[in-house]
Amino acid sequence: MSSVVIYYSLEGNTKVAALELALLLGADVFEIKTIKSYPTFKLGKIITGGYEATFGLKPWIEPMPIDLANYDLVILALPVWAGKPASPILSFLDEHDVTGKQLALLVTSGSGDGQSCVEALAQRLGVAADSLPVLSLREPRKLAEDERADQIHSFAVQLASKEVS
Repeated sequence: MSSVVIYYSLEGNTKVAALELALLLGADVFEIKTIKSYPTFKLGKIITGGYEATFGLKPWIEPMPIDLANYDLVILALPVWAGKPASPILSFLDEHDVTGKQLALLVTSGSGDGQSCVEALAQRLGVAADSLPVLSLREPRKLAEDERADQIHSFAVQLASKEVS
């Protein structure tokens, strides 16, 4: 099964987890990059990202040379912003049709488990939230490396098995 991990990461938490997962799966990797950078100071990130997520605003993203027809499994890796999907992932979905693809989510957050984000993204994708394989990690860069690796490995095994439908 051909797989791709498509991720957006503001602070590197999602990136580290997405790259580890892609390596384990032998998947291609594409990073979503915004045209305009987000603020790097904490309050600016919270206000800008949280505002966008809360009100469904979507930033412009750089063009991505990806043909999803080449992949059976599409794994979207994203941070949670204000309990919702980070808005750059929504920009990606506006530009790329994932209809008919097997989907999985890798969700990272600074607090909580990201369930409301998963539900919102599942609704956007037109699928039931409980039908999506999901790995939810809280601040992956702060997790002990072996703990993070174990969780990502278990998820990779799940995705590589016939459990993904």
